[in-house]
Amino acid sequence: MAAVFAVMAMTPAFAGDPNTPTGAPGAAASAMFTLESIYQRLATGAAGAKRVGPFDEPTSGPGAMGHTLDEVMGLAPAVDAAGATAGDVMTGKKFWGLVVPGGWGLQTGTLACSATATGTAVSTDVLTGKTFSNSSANGITGTMANNGAFTLLCGATNQTVTAGYSGGGTLAGDADLVAGNIKSGVDIFGVTGTYSCGAAATGDALAADVLTGKTFSNGTSSGIAGAMANNSPGTATIPGTLPYTIPAGYHDGTGTVAADANLVAANIVSGKTIFGVAGSASAATNPAAVPKTGDSTDGATGVNFPNPRFTVNAGTVKDNLTGLIWLKNAKCTDTISGITPAAGLLTWQNAKDWIAGLKGDNTLCGLNDGSTAGQWRLPTLRELQSLIHYGYFSPALSDTVGTAKWTTNGDPFDNVQSDYYWSATTYAVDPAPAWFVSLYVGFVGSDVKTLTFYVLPVR
Repeated sequence: MAAVFAVMAMTPAFAGDPNTPTGAPGAAASAMFTLESIYQRLATGAAGAKRVGPFDEPTSGPGAMGHTLDEVMGLAPAVDAAGATAGDVMTGKKFWGLVVPGGWGLQTGTLACSATATGTAVSTDVLTGKTFSNSSANGITGTMANNGAFTLLCGATNQTVTAGYSGGGTLAGDADLVAGNIKSGVDIFGVTGTYSCGAAATGDALAADVLTGKTFSNGTSSGIAGAMANNSPGTATIPGTLPYTIPAGYHDGTGTVAADANLVAANIVSGKTIFGVAGSASAATNPAAVPKTGDSTDGATGVNFPNPRFTVNAGTVKDNLTGLIWLKNAKCTDTISGITPAAGLLTWQNAKDWIAGLKGDNTLCGLNDGSTAGQWRLPTLRELQSLIHYGYFSPALSDTVGTAKWTTNGDPFDNVQSDYYWSATTYAVDPAPAWFVSLYVGFVGSDVKTLTFYVLPVR
């Protein structure tokens, strides 16, 4: 007790009487809890019992002692800023608050919860991805399959409807499900037929014998769908020396086989017959056919240009003199993103790479001729020169024989640049350069392949 009073003397005064409790046994003045009772309250929640009777001075030194104040403090609650507050505890429920200030000590909860979950649903009754509660648990995840929208079409056999949730749909009807379309005496989905069949179908036609999209009956069955290809209308161009395969299928008579006005005896060497036309040309009356790739008007000789010289098709220009097919847009490369230093200009190798992927699918420069990647290429030097007409300049191209032309008006090509165009021909002396043709006046030169020029694809 001397030690306890010594500690009390050094600490601030608190409410209470430090004097020895006195009074008769059981009196209020002498009824106080012991330190051991306080310790057990904190440790186990025991109710505790107050000591009774007057206080008697000890007659001998202390024996075994109870718990120390440190041990009691060790069981006392500590401040916890993250502790529960009244809003975290159900309304009317008591708890000991650990939050300082305002939430320390005995508190009463204020949390108002919704009504207790009820219900008999199980996970298979609730859509997958949704959660629910029933009378036994909360936060249960549904497992019912989500089949989304659907369409059912009645048929001759039963259809199985997949178990699960359906987002709605339709049960398809058929406007042909009427009595007049059903054999008399036959009931289909509640509709009784009234149609009286005539003579039984006969014939030996197969699906391949009847046009696609049409149906027929034969001696075996009815309502057979035809499978014969419909190749109409169409125009076939007979290739040079190779046989032309006529595709199997239906032709409605509107197609044509292309003719060539140059298929005449005077244009065929004597002694040769092409498609039934016997040639009459001889070396005496017809000088050797030197391609006229663009003479000036100074009297130079050469074979006459075909008329027309060029034929414009789906994004292409066909040269009827050489048979070559050119891309109509002579500056198509300016549609390529990232081209430097100027739009439309490419190095020799970049030009070859770009042209290798060119195809006639109407996605670039209006090209819609059905060509595939790998058919187009960079023209050789001689092929590119075949377009030059030295009677013209800026550009040195012509479109029809005998028509003076000093501008691009009338050309079959679009966006012709009076500038350098790459050829595919490498310079023989040094492989680093390649040949080019100037479409300004038609001169030929060579330069290193790392420079950038325009390109005009051919096939």
